Amino acid sequence: VVHHSQLPTTEQRYIITMPPQTSFWRIAGMSYLQYVAKASSTIRAGLKEPAKRKAMEQEKYFFNSSTWEGGVQSSKTPVGTP
Repeated sequence: VVHHSQLPTTEQRYIITMPPQTSFWRIAGMSYLQYVAKASSTIRAGLKEPAKRKAMEQEKYFFNSSTWEGGVQSSKTPVGTP
């Protein structure tokens, strides 16, 4: 007979059943880019001024998007905040 205090907790059972190569962001149903963006945003939000203001500037992004058809690039479409 096993006493209930000797049984693994829910967290321990989860860790035991998790495949060793699985990343936590994958288990959470996120892509790596989503995980990195969320983690970066959370860290920046926790900073104190003036470092926070400087770090929040890094959250802004801007790039151009275009498609290729028949080996020719179409016009570029701006994406993000300039």
